[in-house]
Amino acid sequence: MPRDRATQTPLKSQVNRDAADVLAFLEKFPLTEFTSSQIARGSGVPKHRLGPAVRLARAAAELRHARIEDYGYSQDPARRREKTLRYVPEGKGDAYGARDANRSSRAAITQMENARRACDSAAKNPHIDKRAGYKQVGNAFGSCLSTVAGIQEMADEIWDQNRKLLENAVTIAAYEAAESKPPTLSIVSDLP
Repeated sequence: MPRDRATQTPLKSQVNRDAADVLAFLEKFPLTEFTSSQIARGSGVPKHRLGPAVRLARAAAELRHARIEDYGYSQDPARRREKTLRYVPEGKGDAYGARDANRSSRAAITQMENARRACDSAAKNPHIDKRAGYKQVGNAFGSCLSTVAGIQEMADEIWDQNRKLLENAVTIAAYEAAESKPPTLSIVSDLP
């Protein structure tokens, strides 16, 4: 279902047109999981051009206060091994979206740690002309990491709290099921 490109104003490049098609397709089906081949069929964008289009569509969705999640394994038991993504409008998230946000946060922290290490190494290399610049950038990464380092501890606390709530819900459901069973009467034991 690609857009009619003859009636649209021309965009700057092919990847911009592809991103607009991908975003238009995903917006029609919020919170629905799609594989890359389904997105390619639905948006009319060839699969080999889908990667850059999804990245640009993700940035455009952020401007609309929405989110296109990273590819992750499907929550549907019938499609368990398939990598899917979803379009999540503002205010419509769920626990799966929270997991995706935590996974993205941890990946970003890891990349920042790698960048800080690379800058520190470059600052100590005598063959590099602008060692002071690398040292300054490495210090900036270090201060940013110290600011956001609490995310991992916070995420662990959230997971523990959710696990405890789930255990309590299972216990309550088992208790309610046991209480709702009708009492069984034994003919022999109820005789006078």
